[in-house]
Amino acid sequence: MRLMEDGHTADTAHAWALQQPAWRAAPPEAVGTWCALRCRALTAGVGEQGARRSNARHQALADAVSATAVGG
Repeated sequence: MRLMEDGHTADTAHAWALQQPAWRAAPPEAVGTWCALRCRALTAGVGEQGARRSNARHQALADAVSATAVGG
């Protein structure tokens, strides 16, 4: 997420993260669930408008992980 906050795309952040054994081992469904939970928690804490940008980054990351998992 920090890479994306600094301007990297979800795809480049995911490519960097794939260098880490724990990230490579994480099931795509688990990453998607984590992203969804972070979005819900942030929205609950700061509201829909306040969470919009962060939630978009989390969703983009979940999408990039999912696309890689299916060979996209």
